[in-house]
Amino acid sequence: MAHLLSTMQKIIILRCHPSQLIKRLAQKRWNVKKIRENVEAEILDVILCEAVERHPQKNIFEIDTTHRSSQQVAASILEITKKKFRPTKPYSIGQIDWSEEILKEYSE
Repeated sequence: MAHLLSTMQKIIILRCHPSQLIKRLAQKRWNVKKIRENVEAEILDVILCEAVERHPQKNIFEIDTTHRSSQQVAASILEITKKKFRPTKPYSIGQIDWSEEILKEYSE
């Protein structure tokens, strides 16, 4: 929800490939409807779009958590903060794109 607050100065969005997100949420015993809603939001970049509407792009960062442990994600966050939130290619927005995943549902 932090991305919706105009008082936030920097935004770090954690992303996850939809197939892995399904597994993670199922493991947490989320119901099928809620999993689907979250996966669709991830595919459509909902959080990123909402963040971009409220914040300068230079203040938004994305981390792909798909194949990373929580310790690795924390290390990435530390890397961003140690660089004083200067734009860095690995965490710049627009590099993560799951949009083709939506087509898989219609091709099956």
